[in-house]
Amino acid sequence: MRTDDTQIRVFVSYAQHSDRHSDAVLALAQALRGHGIAVELDRFHGHELIDWPRWCLEQLAADQARWVLMICSAVYRDRLENRVDPHTGKGVFWEGALIDDELYESKGNRRIVAVLLHDEPDSAIPTLVRGYALALEQAGAFVGRERSALADYLARWRRNDRRVQGWHDAWLMDYPRPLATTWQTSAEILPESARALLDTIAWLGSEPLPRFLFCETGEDEGSAGRIARRAQALSVLLAAQSPDAPLDLEESLARLAELPLLQAAPADFDSPGRLHRVLALMIRAAQTPERAAARAAALALADTAAVGDHPADVRNWPVWVPLAPHLGALLADERDGAGGVESRLLSALGVLLDAQARYAEAEPLKRRALTIDERVRGPEHPRVAIHLNNLARLLQATNRLAEAEPPMRRALAILLQSTAATGHRLPHLNAAQANYAALLTALGLAPADSAARIARICMEPGVAPAPLPSPAAAPAGSAGYWPGCDSPPEAPGTFRLASR
Repeated sequence: MRTDDTQIRVFVSYAQHSDRHSDAVLALAQALRGHGIAVELDRFHGHELIDWPRWCLEQLAADQARWVLMICSAVYRDRLENRVDPHTGKGVFWEGALIDDELYESKGNRRIVAVLLHDEPDSAIPTLVRGYALALEQAGAFVGRERSALADYLARWRRNDRRVQGWHDAWLMDYPRPLATTWQTSAEILPESARALLDTIAWLGSEPLPRFLFCETGEDEGSAGRIARRAQALSVLLAAQSPDAPLDLEESLARLAELPLLQAAPADFDSPGRLHRVLALMIRAAQTPERAAARAAALALADTAAVGDHPADVRNWPVWVPLAPHLGALLADERDGAGGVESRLLSALGVLLDAQARYAEAEPLKRRALTIDERVRGPEHPRVAIHLNNLARLLQATNRLAEAEPPMRRALAILLQSTAATGHRLPHLNAAQANYAALLTALGLAPADSAARIARICMEPGVAPAPLPSPAAAPAGSAGYWPGCDSPPEAPGTFRLASR
């Protein structure tokens, strides 16, 4: 193709790994040529190229190609990042090395555009350019929505870049400053209520946000009141962050989706969208002391959504499973506050993961919930006994019987002491005694020896032991787990789960 100085010149970098993918790349290049863009692609040259490394070096030069289209796929990413056999994908690796050098020398990306074809996920974008595609998407949405001239947008962008330099640290943050500046430019035109909502959901996960977090879905009549309380709690929390702007949830969510600070969720999942992981990192990093209430708002929102439905009951998993990754992201930040909300959510998420046999993920959450309430409420508080019971049950489920005995015994002792101090039998006491008896049986003690040991533990506080249910009467499954709550089981002396 003959070119002149007025044409936009583009080089296409991609990996040949399937006929479908190569044909799609060729079709894109031909379409661009049809629009008068001078595109260089290896397939336009057939067998005439002899020195491929030299040709790539020449075509990638800034005076040769104004733009470089990086057609991303999982194979392309792996070859560029040298995750494959050394004899595979040498061309892509060479092009990637040249692009990497350019990004380093220019301290930013001025002409590399990541492109995803077919249904390739965001994860197919190589690390060295990840985020730049997101910036282009946001910049385009801003210009389209605001009907802004490109020069006006660039003036805004440069002004915000000076602000971002005040908090962006290239050594500590795994996203480039230009991306942070693009986000800052979009965020400054948000209504205050939409900005407060964005600050709040930035503490949640990058998976699609369940709609029931924000509004009543009407699908579950029994939970309608609870869902309405969630929406009310969110309105109050966000109004506290933006008192001069009344909250309209649907309008705020729509504004976030337009820019698009919220990306579309799969069509088969009821969600207002999802927040990109990198965007969430930037939003949290940029939060000022005035916006410090955002994490507390996210905790309260998650806590309101988690009320009532026990996580170990599979009938409640339509709520808990989509909520779990957001709890995990929120609780990954270990700045535990006063303890009530954090320990409750940690305990609930631990019980859910336990019920799903994800023991390695559940154990640190249960231990952290225990540590928080021991510090905040004291080592003899009944809530501490709940955490001890749940931890011991996990240890028992993973065949660490000897390790499970001390926390199970301590949970029973705490409930006995509290019963003696208050003068009434605490609701979890009978279940704790039955759990301990079952553990002793698993350790090989005869029923008479187990009963004698329990009687000795009950003797010190002066509380009579409850009659133990026969093994045949004890329900199977995870009924020995309790959520982080103070409410009683439905019937004393059984293994039924308490609900909050």
